[in-house]
Order: sequence, then structure tokens, then C-alpha cells
Amino acid sequence: MNESRLGEKSLNFIGTIAETVSAADFPRGNYLIDDSRYDAEGDWAFCRFSSDEVYAARLGFTRGAYDFADFGYVPASAESYLLVHLHLMTREGAVLWTATGQFKAEQVTSDRDEMDVQLLAGEKEVFRIQGWPHMRWHFRSDDGRSEADLEFDLSNATILPDNILPGNVFSMWESIGRVRGSIRYRDKTIPVSGVIFYDHSRFRIQDNAVPPRQWHLYTPMFFEDGSAIISYYTVDHTGTCVEDYSFGLYVDADSNSRWLPKATLSDLKFDQDGLPKAWRLQFAGHGFHLEVNISAKSTSILEAWGAWGTSKIPKARKDFVLIPLVLDGIGAVNEDDASRTIQGYGLAEYWRMPDVE
Repeated sequence: MNESRLGEKSLNFIGTIAETVSAADFPRGNYLIDDSRYDAEGDWAFCRFSSDEVYAARLGFTRGAYDFADFGYVPASAESYLLVHLHLMTREGAVLWTATGQFKAEQVTSDRDEMDVQLLAGEKEVFRIQGWPHMRWHFRSDDGRSEADLEFDLSNATILPDNILPGNVFSMWESIGRVRGSIRYRDKTIPVSGVIFYDHSRFRIQDNAVPPRQWHLYTPMFFEDGSAIISYYTVDHTGTCVEDYSFGLYVDADSNSRWLPKATLSDLKFDQDGLPKAWRLQFAGHGFHLEVNISAKSTSILEAWGAWGTSKIPKARKDFVLIPLVLDGIGAVNEDDASRTIQGYGLAEYWRMPDVE
């Protein structure tokens, strides 16, 4: 069971769970890195673009004492983990640069007073994240093959429930906004704009008497009327839904939020690589009902390179844990006996415990 509930305080952040506030009013202590109090922290951006050449990008990092064994990588040093991704979903296929284990956590520097996080490899800037709530994100693969130069304008922020896992307490908040900038792959630079789902995650290492997780499906989606849904659906090792971490957060165009504590997942279909290709989510509560029918684009891997701990970088789509899923969907909203249909788009993440040989 989660230790935090709707209306209660987060274990790792300043504020009330499921309460949406203006990004400008969000406490600074929530988005700055504090390695004196937390074992691991990270920043991740899920961008969905209107471009027909680059559909989406997922970029970010996690550093600190966090066990990446679920990703097929067990670092030698328990205090020096660093996961770095720059994943681009293009019309031609996925361009996946991953640097898990390539750099050390201590190479990341962060300002204690303002949002400014940077990773340098020699004199080369691998990434830099600056500002709040207007942000600048610059990520570049160490070999220069791919690059993202993006600006975010964040509207709101919401602390999600704490996730009590067997080896840690995982907490995150989510912010929704607009993104613009450019994406480059090799010698081609493409201007992009769209929507951003941005989260900051924190971990405290501790043993908890809860069952291990088998998989989760994280589905952030933006709708044409300016509203959005953020949802998690989680299953434990027995195939049972983890109700404490299966939920929805609906945010309208004016940043008013509605907490939906129960998510129902149905009609989940998988493709030939074992990745979700279609599913239905339903949420209900207090005179509100939302049903979303979702389909994911079948995007092959154009190129995957970098580091994957001590193993070779996965080349096959079926072996690439956490490959982004580019979404389109139709939502049906019933609120106070009034119904409407809205079209949506997003970028999802499906994580499953990898098979152990």
C-alpha cells in the first residue's frame, strides 16, 4: 500500500499530492537537485511535436543510487549511476542514443540556488537544463550525431502519489506546457513545436514489504481542446493491478485538475515485438467519465547506439526496454451529463521486467 494518499503530503516533495498549481508558484525545492537528502533524482521530458518528420522526443537523465538492474545494467558503484537518453522518433524510424554507464554521476553539476544542471564530457556539453518555468534544454550525443535544442513554457505542476517499490520510494511530479526548438540528426536540422510532459523524479533507497512490479504503462496525452490526461497503470509480478499506482490526472485548458484515483485498462493489444499497439483507458469520478481509445505508431529502429552498461546496446525493437511509443487517440468525455469527443496525441512509456536468461 502506498503511504501517501490524495490530499496528503508527498514523502519526497514539498506539497500536497494531486494538487495542481501554477508552475510559477511551484516550490523551488521541488525542481532543484538535492543530493544531500535524496539518493537519486532525474529530469525527463516527453515531447510530442506537430512535425511530420519528427513525431516526438524523449530526453533526460537520472543520477544517484538507483538500481538499473531492471534495464539490464548493474553498475559497479552503487553511488555513481547515471542514465542519459536522447531518443528521437522520426518518420524514418527511431534514433536512440543511450548513455547508461558511459558517464559517472559526479560529472553532472547542478546549481543549488537556481535551475541549472549540466553534464560535460571534457569540453563537450552533453546536456544542460536551465530556467523555470521557462526552460532551455540542450542535449547532444557525445559523438554529435543527434541533438535537441528546445525551449519549454510550463503552465502547471502536480505532485503524483508516491510509489512504494521493493527497494525504494519513488516520487515524481508532472508539468505540462508547450515546446519549441529544433531537432538534429546527422546533418539534418528540423524545427519543431508541440506539447511537453516534463517530470522530476526522486528516489529514497529503502526496503519495503511490497510485491515486485512486472510492468507499467505510462500514458500522457494532450487533447485538441487544450486539456490533458496523465495516467499510470501498473501490474505486479502476479499479474494483479497495483491499484495504488494505477490512476489518472485530468487537467483542463485552464490548468484546473481532476484527480481520478482509479484507472481501468482494457483491450490491450501487442505487436510482433511484444510492445503495446492499442489499448483503452477509462477513468471515472464525481460526475466525470473519460474513455480514451489509443493506438501507437509502429516505428522501427533506424539507429541505436551508445552505452548500455556492460552489455551491447540493444538493436532490436523487442529488446529495447522503454522505447517511446508515439500515440494518437480519441477521447470521449461525459461531464455533468454533457458529452463531447476530443482527439488526442502523446508519447507513452511501457516498461516490463526483462526476461532473465
